[in-house]
Amino acid sequence: MTAGPFLLYDTTLAALMAGTLNPLADTDITAVLLSPAYVPDLAAHTTYADISAAEIIGSDYRQLRLTGGMVAPLSGAAAAFTSDPLNWGNPVTLPPTRYMTLLLGLPSALTPASPLIGVQQLTTGAVEAVRGAFTVSPPAGGWFHLARG
Repeated sequence: MTAGPFLLYDTTLAALMAGTLNPLADTDITAVLLSPAYVPDLAAHTTYADISAAEIIGSDYRQLRLTGGMVAPLSGAAAAFTSDPLNWGNPVTLPPTRYMTLLLGLPSALTPASPLIGVQQLTTGAVEAVRGAFTVSPPAGGWFHLARG
């Protein structure tokens, strides 16, 4: 599944532009699923502490480590960040979710201070898995692009 655009949190965008963020292809990244009640705030949300209360819990849910992260050059002085699809399992049972967020750090090492990267709306309402497959794939062009304006 891939739905809405992947939106960078403001602090991550600023760090990418300033060159103070480690290369994403060489960084541990974790994906978490958030409840339908979560309301993204790209300016105010900066760390895991800002979203942790909205993370889904229960059933077969677990945080996933992003694999296959890479920066691919695009024409026109641009690059895209992409990865392998994020597969929570098949069959798997997951509570209702609406958003997927990427954070810096390993699932086993997230702390309240772990920085947020971005958020993607998966559906306009809620989606869940009941003994079925649940995979979130990056859009065809990657999670996000950076380009010279």
